Amino acid sequence: MTSQALLVFDGYCGFCTRAVETISRLDRHQRLEVRAWQRPNTLERANLTREDVKTAAWLIYNGRQYRGAAAINAAIGLALGNPLFFGFYKIPGIQQLQDFAYSFIANNRSSLRGVRAFCKRPDSDCEVVATSCKIGLQHTKL
Repeated sequence: MTSQALLVFDGYCGFCTRAVETISRLDRHQRLEVRAWQRPNTLERANLTREDVKTAAWLIYNGRQYRGAAAINAAIGLALGNPLFFGFYKIPGIQQLQDFAYSFIANNRSSLRGVRAFCKRPDSDCEVVATSCKIGLQHTKL
């Protein structure tokens, strides 16, 4: 692998924290760097805005940006070292279904079970910011 991928998530979301911790456990070869967008310099490193990250998780890898369900699928594929995982997402119908499911989960994430949010942990270096748990259905062009 030529470079490490950067997975950016909402550090004030317990469900999101649980999801990225699961992906991190799959990443035995440390192909991913997982960072809450509220941590210093994360937005600059990812070339994202606060508006971008309030709507979805992002994966930045080899100069490309993946958003929402595409980001999660690509991150899992990288963590497992299997590009076929992301190929499955690209199958017509599967992508639309996963994008819809991602949007539904993201819009309801504040009511879903999680763990203690990364940014609410005493050792985090997150900035205190207002976050929104509601996002609209948006499709990502790959």
